[in-house]
Amino acid sequence: MINNYRVNFGGSEIDYKDNFNDCRKYFPVLQGLYGVMLMMHVDYAWHFFEPYVEFTWVVDEMHKGYEEKILEYVLKVLEKYELEATLVHRPEDGVVVDWYCKNPQEQEFGYKTYALSAKMAMLFWEYQEDIKRGLGEKKQYMRRPHILANQIGMNYSEEACALEQRAKLCELFWEHGHEEAVRRYEEIYGQGAYL
Repeated sequence: MINNYRVNFGGSEIDYKDNFNDCRKYFPVLQGLYGVMLMMHVDYAWHFFEPYVEFTWVVDEMHKGYEEKILEYVLKVLEKYELEATLVHRPEDGVVVDWYCKNPQEQEFGYKTYALSAKMAMLFWEYQEDIKRGLGEKKQYMRRPHILANQIGMNYSEEACALEQRAKLCELFWEHGHEEAVRRYEEIYGQGAYL
């Protein structure tokens, strides 16, 4: 079983038309939460905007007996910023890190890559002013999928196909919301294509 924890804060309703830029106000809070993870030697933690914030982390045997202490510290960070957790998820509540994974090893790959991606997102935050004065956020973002595609050996055609499919899914989410977007996407790309 994966020992995953999650707290949500900053709202409770998913809204795919909301301005996700508004979530940037939570970056100082996230810095505090990632500081807790660093202090407690938790290697795998990440955030996701819905556009409220989901903050998830995975503990292992090394953290045995300290799981609730880590959660307590997380809640104290929220309290410091006058935020309240709208959801607190513990391992006994089920697995929250199995998105689009078909086996335990792929789940492990999934949460480890989410954590690495969160570190990159925090670098964007740390360097945001330099990026604004440089190429700009959009261009810096656009470069990242290409770097990954190159590093895992995808050719330009494979990369283009993957990005086109993802772009189509984003458009469908924007226009129709989750359920209808997934239905239409799978009509186009086949059953089980959604990720």
